[in-house]
Amino acid sequence: MPYRVVGVDLSASEKKATGLVVLESVNLSRWRCVEARLLYTDTVSLAMKIAEYVPHLVVVDAPLSRPPRGAGFRPAELQVLRLGGRLLPLTLRSMSLLLERALALKKYVESYAEVVETHPSSLLEISGCSIEELISIVSLSSHGNCIIELDKLPRDIRDALLASIVGVGLSKGFSMVMGDNYYTRFILFKPGLCRSR
Repeated sequence: MPYRVVGVDLSASEKKATGLVVLESVNLSRWRCVEARLLYTDTVSLAMKIAEYVPHLVVVDAPLSRPPRGAGFRPAELQVLRLGGRLLPLTLRSMSLLLERALALKKYVESYAEVVETHPSSLLEISGCSIEELISIVSLSSHGNCIIELDKLPRDIRDALLASIVGVGLSKGFSMVMGDNYYTRFILFKPGLCRSR
């Protein structure tokens, strides 16, 4: 069975689009995109859809843990901010709604796959990479229902694609894990990855 990574750009509401991208590899060297779609569905149905792909890793663009009492940011987020990322505090209403939905999704998904968190715009900023460079770095090709035409990708699918690519980066040694299992495991591409190539 191929190794699969699912990237999810989660919306705060089922009435808004959630982006989903599935990447797979047989030997962890070359990867192909096998699914890219927008979903308008409740959290349980979304978790069931993700489970259909039998993923090993699910990377979510949404907060997956609560901050310390009275704080707007978790320890891993403070690290990301110091590296030059741009994050919104979880005290904002919109982020609070996203957090609640993400926690519900995590509860279902972590029963069948490892779940980690990322932030697409921060990973681009910190790595100095373009999405085109990242696709090249992980040797990603299109397949089946996933045709990668970057100029036509909706933002939700683009961010889900970035989430899945940073998950692939873990297997290739290009990504780093920040935080811990208590608050969150936050993954990004290494700082300056593309500037140093």
